[in-house]
This record gives sequence, C-alpha cells and structure tokens, in this order.
Amino acid sequence: MKTYTLREAAKKIGVTARDLKQWEKQFAGSIAVPRTTEGARMYTDELIDRFRHIRTWLEDGRHPREVAEMIRQMDGQPAERANETAAQVETAVMEGEIIDVPRLLHQGMPYIAEQLAARLKDDIVDALKQETTA
Repeated sequence: MKTYTLREAAKKIGVTARDLKQWEKQFAGSIAVPRTTEGARMYTDELIDRFRHIRTWLEDGRHPREVAEMIRQMDGQPAERANETAAQVETAVMEGEIIDVPRLLHQGMPYIAEQLAARLKDDIVDALKQETTA
C-alpha cells in the first residue's frame, strides 16, 4: 500500500498542507491519520479520497458538523454511536480529565502509558503527603 507525506497528500487533494492539518483536527472523531514512530503523517489513497470528499462538501457550503455526519454515514457508523463517543469524551473532560483525542488516536499506546504514569505519580505523591501529615 502506497503512502504519501503531508505535502504530497495536500497536493493530490488540491489544498494546502495547513488546510489538511486543520481538517485532521476538525474531523478527528471521524478520521484518524496514522503516523510513523517519528510522528510523520502517512496518508493512504483511501484517506486522500476521504479528504477530497471533505473538500468538495465544504466548497459546496456545507457546515463542518454536517460534513462530520456525512463521513460517519460513509463509514456506516450510526449517529447515536458517534454521539455516545462525544458524550464520553465530554463527561471525562467534565470530571477534570484532559483528553487530547487527536494525539491519542495518532500516538496510541505511548500516549496512554505517559498519561497512566503521570496519574500514578500524582496518586503516589498524594498518598505520601497524607501519610506524612498523619
């Protein structure tokens, strides 16, 4: 399977690299662009086709929320499921969690391990403080 860099993909789609990055963030819940271990984006022909659809829909004057729904329909994901995912993220944020969804989608396990280590460190420090004051 052939992959393309950010600039190559942007050229094939007919947009700037900046626009493509913006769309990645804007539609992160619907489209995930894989990355190399060094963090470079890897675009496939399928992703390029998706972004071409996005460009066309946005040029037709569609609202980004409408475009996101159309992407979910292309994937066959029901709107209720997408809303559940959004509600889960919103709930986590409301509980004080900071979730960087695009980073999670792109970097996966290393990011999860980093977040887990930070949380464990905070828990240990809190426990030591309580024990010291007691």
